[in-house]
Amino acid sequence: DAKAVAQEMSSHLYVISAGLGVIKSDEAVPPYNLTISEGLGSIAPALSRSQSTSRDWWALLTGPTGPAKSIRDALDWTQSTSVYVALPSTYLEMVEGDLSTLSTSQLDCVRIFTSPAGLNKLPESLRKVCLPYDDRLEGHAVYAGTRADFAQRAMRHFVEELQAQNLCLDDARAAVLQSL
Repeated sequence: DAKAVAQEMSSHLYVISAGLGVIKSDEAVPPYNLTISEGLGSIAPALSRSQSTSRDWWALLTGPTGPAKSIRDALDWTQSTSVYVALPSTYLEMVEGDLSTLSTSQLDCVRIFTSPAGLNKLPESLRKVCLPYDDRLEGHAVYAGTRADFAQRAMRHFVEELQAQNLCLDDARAAVLQSL
């Protein structure tokens, strides 16, 4: 879904990786098994034992002495007219601190696609750039799917079905709500 949106918009696709930071989708990466989500390769138990959060992990990984790029550092903000962030709640919670460091002008070009659970984990400053997608998207035959890919499907619906990528934020939010 994310690839389809990038292709439709003739834009770059980046991946948020709990092990490698922000990487271009066509960048060669070493094999690894690390996630902040539950399951095989999860660092959640280690973070819990050390009384740390996924946000703390992301700050170490992408901070000034960290080996990886942050969202702020990875994107060419002088060239970006729109930045779409489609993440599940667990990953959105991890990068929330990074997103919160964006300037007002940078944040004005950001649109966040996530579930209601993801929205609830964000501070008000970031909630205002979230699109109001919820479980009603599951009623759309073309865009129904799993919980894991909800954010990407919402983003694809926004671009393909609504063709809302050129709308101001208020009009985009209204288009989403009317569609749902």
